[in-house]
Amino acid sequence: MHLIPLRPTACAAALLLLSAPLAHASIVAYDFTATVTDMTYYAHTSPTGPGPGVVVGSSSYAGSLITKGDQVHGHFFYDTTLGQFLAIPPALPDAQSALYGGPGYANTLAGVNYTVGNNGVKFASVDTPVISVINNPYVDAVHIVALAANGQTGLQQEVGIDFIDSRHRALNSYTLPGEIRPADYTQMAVYNSFTYALRDDALNVTMAINTLTASTYGPGPGPTPPVPEPETYAMLLAGLGVLALLARRKA
Repeated sequence: MHLIPLRPTACAAALLLLSAPLAHASIVAYDFTATVTDMTYYAHTSPTGPGPGVVVGSSSYAGSLITKGDQVHGHFFYDTTLGQFLAIPPALPDAQSALYGGPGYANTLAGVNYTVGNNGVKFASVDTPVISVINNPYVDAVHIVALAANGQTGLQQEVGIDFIDSRHRALNSYTLPGEIRPADYTQMAVYNSFTYALRDDALNVTMAINTLTASTYGPGPGPTPPVPEPETYAMLLAGLGVLALLARRKA
């Protein structure tokens, strides 16, 4: 095999390509374990919002059986250089919250995945998650929201991973945190809402995070993921507003 000498400019380009993976020092990645703590089934979800919910101990609504007490193993990661949410104006310097990611950042390094039990319900984000960072006198919070949809079954999932500190000690700005330390937060949980495109009912599952361990990132959303409808993200943003209100009330 004969090696062709590289010109100085080519050498520089080659070194730049080789060093590209090292440029991801801004990636925050964690593995987590959780326990299913609450499950609520809603027979009607529209047009005026969820009707009375029924607490259940187990359900096959999502295609596989989920039971209270099931163990969950998951992973999430994001790039701290992720841009702010494109659908709204960027946060002002004196703001107390900001949104990052979402549609338009499909190739950005960010994603969520988890599995309930050994062979149970699985979730893998199909688009860059929307991340809300709240830093106000009442509460600090990092809220990661990811969406997925199964084109064959019509099952739709919205997953929220919450890190909330009602003491207002965890954060000192609304920028994406470079690390998430369990000791800094008073509440850590995963919320999963299951719905079907042609049905009017829903199943909400709450999972309490037990452990959070720093890890390497991957895999993330594919290069050409399906983008949810604008109405979906409108509901998502409304949910983030409710989160901020609830967090303030808890404080």
